[in-house]
Amino acid sequence: MKRWIIALFAVQVAAGQVDLWDLPPLRYSDTAATDPLAMLAAKLEKGEIPLEGETALEKLDFVLRTLAVPVSSQILVFSKTSKQIDKISPRNPRSLYFSDDTYVGYVPGGHIEVIAQDPVLGPVFYLIDLSHSSGFEVMRDTSDCMSCHGTTRTENVPGMVIRSVFPDESGHSLLALGTLAVSHSTPLDLRWGGYYVTGKSSIPHLGNRTYVDEASTKPELQSLKDLSKVIDTSKYPRQTSDVVALVVIEHQCKMHNLMTAATMRYQRAHFLSSVIDPESDPDEGRREVLPIGWRRASLMNYFSRMRRTWAMGSRATSRFNGILRHPIPGRRRGNRSRISNCISEFSRILVPTWFTRRLLNPCHRGSKGRYSSDCAGLCQTTMRRLLRI
Repeated sequence: MKRWIIALFAVQVAAGQVDLWDLPPLRYSDTAATDPLAMLAAKLEKGEIPLEGETALEKLDFVLRTLAVPVSSQILVFSKTSKQIDKISPRNPRSLYFSDDTYVGYVPGGHIEVIAQDPVLGPVFYLIDLSHSSGFEVMRDTSDCMSCHGTTRTENVPGMVIRSVFPDESGHSLLALGTLAVSHSTPLDLRWGGYYVTGKSSIPHLGNRTYVDEASTKPELQSLKDLSKVIDTSKYPRQTSDVVALVVIEHQCKMHNLMTAATMRYQRAHFLSSVIDPESDPDEGRREVLPIGWRRASLMNYFSRMRRTWAMGSRATSRFNGILRHPIPGRRRGNRSRISNCISEFSRILVPTWFTRRLLNPCHRGSKGRYSSDCAGLCQTTMRRLLRI
């Protein structure tokens, strides 16, 4: 036993100089990706499909269509909180687009950034160089991006970051005024600093403006139909930065990060357990099978309704909120909807208690066991994975 303890200690000390995701059996940086963008790059290199578009905007449209990322998810952020800070400003914001498993960023005059969810590695980071001689070079990044996308803000694994800052008139963050990592649990009046926000919001927020000093940081109630009078919208596919898309991406990024952290830590713990005692069963414990039945149909129906609402843009905000308050029509158990019961039963059956608390605490609100309305249905990919849909 002493030998195993000494061996484990030696492994952990050696691992202290390496990020979790690059330790065995994960080996994130050394493992080839098989995500949708990696497959697209391989096909382009082999000439199996042609590159469409001459201008940067046309190539962005090609990427969005090929990766099935809806243009209606467009969000515009003007704070210099990206690798391409020299290109970003309130007059030339960075646009973001996302789907269930892909995030795309684009700055006019710059390059296209992509985070694609790989079935094995989790989020994989890419830069598409539009100034390359070929006009389109896909490069994977396993180093620079991790300075922001592999920190405590992302559960110490590769992940997504949504921040609310106080930008000055050039877009630089006024760090003396503070900065906040945003998720679905962040109060709305503290969100969207450095973002343009279109659509109606009944709650004041920090978007659509720049800041000078602490006296100007009070949230304001603003409503913009579009940004045609604020920026040159001809450089973007749409004229909006929809409040609905902002609410969705904030929740989805947080849940993606939690799922990635849970997966990587489990794989690492499983590996260490196998090293210490190869004959033991690292997964010994509860082995019940989650019954899905009606849940599968109900969730798919919900996701379909949510996408239709989302596609309508800011005009559908009130309907969107109505769906969140009553995610799935039909039978209810107490005060919780079916989707809340799915979350509850998942936590009870599939995972140990300590993991359940860490994974689901961000979604839990109140003393009566209720789940917050914005959490009850927004996380499309997470619920699909949990219920094997």
